[in-house]
Amino acid sequence: TLLPGETEVLPPQVESYLRRFVRLNQPEIVIRLVKYECSVRRKHGDKASVEEYLRRFPDLPSAEGQFELTLPAAGDRTKRLDLAQTLPPSHVGGEKAGKTELGSFGNYELLGEIGRGGMGVVYRARQRSADRIVALKVIRRDRLEALPRDTQTSAIDRFWHEAQAAARLEHENIVTVYEVGEVEGQPFFSMRYVEGRSLSEILQQGPIENRRAAGYLEPVARAVQEAHSRGILHRDLKPQNILVDSKTGRALVADFGLAKLTEGGGELTRAGEVFGTPSYMSPEQAKDSAHVTAATDVYALGATLYHLLTARPPFQAATPVETLRQVIDQEPPPARQLNPSIDRDLETICSKCLEKEPSRRYVSAERLADDLARYQRGEPIQARPIGPIERSVRWCRRNPVTAVLIASTFTLLVVALVGTTIGLVQASLARQEAEAAREQSEESFRQARAAVDNFFTRVSEDTLLNQPGMQRLRQELLSEALEYYQKFLTQRGDDPTIRDELAATHFREGCITEDIDSPRSALASYRRACRVQQELVAERPDDRQRLQALGNTLNAIGRALHRQGKLDEAREAHRQAIKIRERLAQETPHESQFKRTLANSYMNVGLVERDLGQRDESRRHFETAQALRKEILHRDEEDLDVRRDLGKGCYNLAVLEMMAGNSPGARKNFDEAIRLSQELLNQDPHDLGNQHFLALCSRCQADVILSAPNGTAADRESALGLYETALGLTGRLALANPDVAQYQAELAGLHMNRGALERALGRPAEALASFEQAQAALKTLVEKHPEVPRYQADLAGVEMMLGDLQREHKDPYAAMHSFKDAYDTLESLVNAHPTVPEYRRDFTVTFHEIALLQSRAGQPEAARKNLQTLKEHLRELVRSFPDTAAFQDLLEKTENDLAALDAAALQEE
Repeated sequence: TLLPGETEVLPPQVESYLRRFVRLNQPEIVIRLVKYECSVRRKHGDKASVEEYLRRFPDLPSAEGQFELTLPAAGDRTKRLDLAQTLPPSHVGGEKAGKTELGSFGNYELLGEIGRGGMGVVYRARQRSADRIVALKVIRRDRLEALPRDTQTSAIDRFWHEAQAAARLEHENIVTVYEVGEVEGQPFFSMRYVEGRSLSEILQQGPIENRRAAGYLEPVARAVQEAHSRGILHRDLKPQNILVDSKTGRALVADFGLAKLTEGGGELTRAGEVFGTPSYMSPEQAKDSAHVTAATDVYALGATLYHLLTARPPFQAATPVETLRQVIDQEPPPARQLNPSIDRDLETICSKCLEKEPSRRYVSAERLADDLARYQRGEPIQARPIGPIERSVRWCRRNPVTAVLIASTFTLLVVALVGTTIGLVQASLARQEAEAAREQSEESFRQARAAVDNFFTRVSEDTLLNQPGMQRLRQELLSEALEYYQKFLTQRGDDPTIRDELAATHFREGCITEDIDSPRSALASYRRACRVQQELVAERPDDRQRLQALGNTLNAIGRALHRQGKLDEAREAHRQAIKIRERLAQETPHESQFKRTLANSYMNVGLVERDLGQRDESRRHFETAQALRKEILHRDEEDLDVRRDLGKGCYNLAVLEMMAGNSPGARKNFDEAIRLSQELLNQDPHDLGNQHFLALCSRCQADVILSAPNGTAADRESALGLYETALGLTGRLALANPDVAQYQAELAGLHMNRGALERALGRPAEALASFEQAQAALKTLVEKHPEVPRYQADLAGVEMMLGDLQREHKDPYAAMHSFKDAYDTLESLVNAHPTVPEYRRDFTVTFHEIALLQSRAGQPEAARKNLQTLKEHLRELVRSFPDTAAFQDLLEKTENDLAALDAAALQEE
């Protein structure tokens, strides 16, 4: 939509681009620019005639071949203008040429045809400039010209897409791309020529032996993981696309023709479209190729391994449609049923990859590669079929869907048992018949209660269930435990013989309520627990178990009060917890658990003091906590929990130093936090918490480095490296967890930060790419979560960054569109949240930028009208938000701009 009084800025004429960018003076590029200019002119009612373009570009129609361009001509009739698009000398990509008549293609001497697919043909060629043999892929012109024109464009785009995806990858098991380009309008790319055969050709001799098959697939899986880490999904993995070098025996991944670029809008598949090879497609890809994740490639790797071991794919039917139906609805035949010589471990690996539910497969291609490596070394693999109860419990930790079934069933059984035993207790007491029966019932009750307590502890402390994306399941499981605890309090709350259990139940009730509801709701339960525990400690002041329970409750009260913003009360609760935990640590100096909880209490009170602005006290308590943790690690350096606590402590100290303006202190602590988190990640590279913490610390360290007033070029390069580290980690998290909005938002923020830094380093093309990647990610977040205003605000922010960059580099047309996008986003935000001054500030800034662009584009009246409207609006905002100086500053700028427009108009008169 146009703003009031706005006429849209037209792009510059083609000639202006050709003068600025000499390399654009190629017929096929000029044709595209002419078509674009025509479409914009036609949109605005500006009739462009064929004669005008023949006059402006007299050399275009001279070559053979046709490129149709429809233009409005005089009398509202249309003429067709043929513009140049020449074929290569030997008609590369047409019908198959004889071996001696292939000729040349640009810098390449064609030596023979390797093969051809639906739209492409691959030649063995010599690259003259590098004097090496390569594989050269070009579009088949005969197939291209047989397509409708809109489909031709899509096919060309897919070809470029494949080249772009493959060129981004460097890995010893991925076919290297050497050059991407065009020769006289025909796209091509060249890549390493692999002398050898595909796995599909090798399979013509029958199934491949177990260890040999695993040896092929392990490095391929690692290559696929490398692609995933760079935001690329292959989506067409199969034996035909894996080549084996005859000299080295190394397997290499090829053919990224259906690759999906998960960052930056590289997707060419529309929702509902299905692309790939049916026999190797995952169920989700068979339904809709546009919405797949890394789990799809893991499935295809499993299907490929299945084919290597059995000499047939897991699904094959008479028609592709029937094959897709099998993929979605049926289970594949057991691999050992087809080939009894297959090792059970390899069959298990295949089965795990081929799970229908993506969450039940390997969480990454790297985890698959690790299991294949274990198999080859003769070590136990991690994947296991569901078997005996003992083994299935461990398996459930890696498979959340099965965990739902097991945990829910377990909870129902426990609740049923509890109900039965409580009934027995009540019945026994009512009858008061047999003391033995009552004691037996009480024992059954205690066993059931212990089972529920153990269940609560496992669910609340389970690191898998505490990962983003698993919170819904975690809340469901905790809600079931909460229901039991509330029932227990109702039925046994007045029993004076079980006060310790009553206090513990109130505490657990508070923990669950804080987790699934709010700290305000939890506080009442915590305080009930605290009252009972204080009475119990008064009765037995030396009882360490009771002291520990009271300390835990006071710490929880402090945490809940802190989260509510009641800082003075929170600090007092933490101080009381410190007194108790300090006593326990002194009385049992060799018990590291007491020293650890004491350190945590010091850290917690320091966090409250930091928020109170008491930085010296906060630093003192942080340092006390860190000293205690180092004492523990001096005795047991392998205590991972304490090492994790130490890293978080370094992070908290760094944030404190940032708030104090002490950049060197912040950098020192972030360095230590990064070192510790990297060590933790090295020990458990698949832990999402470790990955996320390292990414967070790397990003913050980069921010600190860039905030220094006298930063050097080396500092900026260092910051860029840290952003790259954070991007790599967050990109993997986002790719593996596409439904976790937190990861997607953090990835977008990192692209924004990197783009801003690249712009400051004088790298506008890289900055533009980063901003566009952030924009694409944020658009998706806004579509999925329209209720979250922060995502809309960040989207508007990156659109403003794009506009600034484009205006700075003399592209006012693109800048206008970016600022218009930001205007639309901010308009909806302001309407939904009229009292938030930050949204109004950005909205008015964007409005001002659009008016300035109108003025510079020769639209003074539109600019004047918008500036006048903005001035009146800003006067209202200054009255409504007197504490927001930005409105007054922008009002003064707007008034100055209006005065400048008036002065210019007078000069023209």
